[in-house]
Amino acid sequence: MLRGFLFIPVPVEGNSMENVLKQGDMVVMEKFSEIRRFDIVVFQLADGTIYIKRVIGLPGENVSYQNDQLKINGKVVKEPYLT
Repeated sequence: MLRGFLFIPVPVEGNSMENVLKQGDMVVMEKFSEIRRFDIVVFQLADGTIYIKRVIGLPGENVSYQNDQLKINGKVVKEPYLT
């Protein structure tokens, strides 16, 4: 009963989150929680396509990626999920 209200199971399709989530994995996502930097989120487009992606930038931030370095608001930020 809680599944429909608080949690939702989502199958991983594709390889964009490889090294963390693999094709065929099943993840359980919380429906109501504050989104923070580096969280993995699930969203669905109007056409029904489901995406699983990582949050890098937050509202109002300037995000860039140059020379293999992530910069947020001009400051280099380490990417802990890559190690």
